[in-house]
Amino acid sequence: MNGSLISSSIALMGSRGLGVILELLTTVYLARHLSLAAMGQFALAYSLLGLVRATGSFGVDQASVRQIARASHGAVVSDEAQRLSLAGIAIALICGALLGLSMFGLHLLTGVNIMLALAIPAYVFIGLMVGQIRGLGHNLLAQTPEAVGLQLAILAIVVLSGADSAIVALCVAGWVIAMVQIAIRARVGLKLDVGLDLAPMKRLISEGFGIFQAQVFTVLAMRAPVFLAAAVLDLRPLRLSKLQQSSEIFLHC
Repeated sequence: MNGSLISSSIALMGSRGLGVILELLTTVYLARHLSLAAMGQFALAYSLLGLVRATGSFGVDQASVRQIARASHGAVVSDEAQRLSLAGIAIALICGALLGLSMFGLHLLTGVNIMLALAIPAYVFIGLMVGQIRGLGHNLLAQTPEAVGLQLAILAIVVLSGADSAIVALCVAGWVIAMVQIAIRARVGLKLDVGLDLAPMKRLISEGFGIFQAQVFTVLAMRAPVFLAAAVLDLRPLRLSKLQQSSEIFLHC
């Protein structure tokens, strides 16, 4: 048992380390091929999606870890855990849709704005799926697709399609990993016939909002420098940036 736990911990740390290396490679590649303004625009979009991933479900992802773990019985996924899972998915759908739509109220570049609006629901779902799969006791399976797969997908897209597709890559990679995690969640046990119940939704929201209040300041402190830099540099007037052109070409395809 101890050996298995140690092996799992080492594998998890290794996957996170590999993810950091891939993220660094992506940053170096883009820094060499994008202008300073376009790189700043990508950094702003990346930080925004990171913020959405961490807080977009308003703590329901973290509440899911605890409540699904308490409701599960070893390898058996109880009906209560299934109801909590469906409740979390419903909440993530609502949060992702509302946050995505909110992008249209911001004065961002049209193409970038739409790509971010499309990407936001995927990153909300990534956070939720990580929480649910962790709650069922599959830590490595929960976190490897995000830690390694997401960074690998972004790097592959920008290398194959060009650095100008960086924001498109964030959107496409996000949805690819969200679909992978949904498939994993179904594989480890997800039943739709238990029905959607308001009581689990209320419990997840109640506990999740408390977690959200505790974590939002920490997350904002980590992301604030990028948003402040964007405000000072005023990236909005970059109407002819290559990233915008790439986003709009993708949308017209």
